[in-house]
Amino acid sequence: MHPSKKATLQSSIVIFDCVVAISAPMLAVAFRGIFESRLEISWDILPYAVTSALTSLLLLWWFGVMRAAWRYFAFSDAAKALQCIAMAVSIGAFVGFAVNRLDGVPRSIPLIHIILQAGAFVAARALMQRMLSTKSRRSPARPGGVLVIGCNPTAEAYVRAVEVLSQGALEVAGLLAEDAAMVGLTVRGKQVLGTISQVRSALTSLQVHGIDLQKIAVAVPEKSLSVLHHAALDRILAETHIPVIYLDSLFGDATGSDMEQEAAHPKVGRALRSYGPLKSFLDILGSCILLVVTAPLFATVALLTLIDLGQPICFWQKRMGRRGQSITLYKFRTMRSPLGPHGEKLTDMQRTSKIGHFLRKTRLDELPQLLNILHGDMSFVGPRPLLPIDQPAEVMERLSVKPGLTGWAQVNGGKLVTPEEKRALDLWYVGHANLWLDLKIAWMTLEMFVRGDRLNTLRIIAATDWLHLRDSMAMMNMHENASSSEHPDPVVEFRQPVQLREKRKRASAA
Repeated sequence: MHPSKKATLQSSIVIFDCVVAISAPMLAVAFRGIFESRLEISWDILPYAVTSALTSLLLLWWFGVMRAAWRYFAFSDAAKALQCIAMAVSIGAFVGFAVNRLDGVPRSIPLIHIILQAGAFVAARALMQRMLSTKSRRSPARPGGVLVIGCNPTAEAYVRAVEVLSQGALEVAGLLAEDAAMVGLTVRGKQVLGTISQVRSALTSLQVHGIDLQKIAVAVPEKSLSVLHHAALDRILAETHIPVIYLDSLFGDATGSDMEQEAAHPKVGRALRSYGPLKSFLDILGSCILLVVTAPLFATVALLTLIDLGQPICFWQKRMGRRGQSITLYKFRTMRSPLGPHGEKLTDMQRTSKIGHFLRKTRLDELPQLLNILHGDMSFVGPRPLLPIDQPAEVMERLSVKPGLTGWAQVNGGKLVTPEEKRALDLWYVGHANLWLDLKIAWMTLEMFVRGDRLNTLRIIAATDWLHLRDSMAMMNMHENASSSEHPDPVVEFRQPVQLREKRKRASAA
């Protein structure tokens, strides 16, 4: 397709999104009226309709869903679009209730609104995607086949890549699973023919059905395959000369990232196990309220940044979030380009404008992080998100909770604490997090805005002593376990299998 036609189609889909976002609230009222055989549109719906429409367009654009190329629209984009639309409708309902208590507006309207707008959003992209794939599809005279070893996200991504990119020159003949329970199921319409140990019989069956197998794609990491599986693949390669490719060399090896980290840090994720759901609910509710309350301030800061530094208004940076996952952190820009007019490198002082210095001093540059909290990447309270290079030791313990807009280290010294003190304060918070501590940190953050950063030496010493004591006790327990294993007690040795079974039962129940 010609580039100008693609640009026209992309523009038309954006215009379609705007029209749907603006008309969806009224369409929801009309749709409900059809079922009740009466159509009554009250002016009381106006605050809800305007707020939800503008907010949905802002969120869809901010998180890149509206700007995503419709040709490559995927399930992840649909899920993100549904999340943004649901957030916008929630904010609109909150504003409408605050203005006129939504008098005359049926309570089912927000749900119908979400279904209509999200359905139209996804349906339009699916239709355009199908139209283009129908035009560009060509069928070769003799398509070849590929057998995929493994049933996991890597295998699913590879199957989708073959469908989209090969244009019929290659097709997935089937998959072999690690687990026998997967046999007979399908992955993107491709059947799981058997287990990995049955690779020989699967090849014979495919040949009987006339499939010209060209390659075997192994989606299971090579180091995770057993000796028998390796032997079976080597035998197939020697007998049939069908090439075997390992997909982990293409997509990267993601094995053991979560499980090994959890095993290496047994306390990861336990501090907030009971408080976590309530904390997430308060984050969503609080971010919705603050986004509405600070909307005029948001617009003012954005306008000042645009006048002072120009576009782009926001600065983004990749940071490490919960469990080490990458998140995109947003801030209002406070600095100019790192290079001067003659290509010379500027210092941070030269790059920071007066308005930018004011925004950083008052922390107003961090207002866009309310959207990070609403999206679920961050929390109001937690260790501040850092660059990977700045992460301290025990990184997975520190990242067992969501990073926060403010934290225990920020209210007890902020920029005045050393990296070691900050590490101790953050780990202390991870070990003691609860609702009352979060409320205390929120109140202390408000005080910090007034008085600035101040060191709290007593709390820093308390956190450091707690961390030293915890590490010392862990070392003592490790030495005791090592010494007891050298001289095992027959009674203890007899009880170990029972204790191990009980521990596994508790772990599986949790």
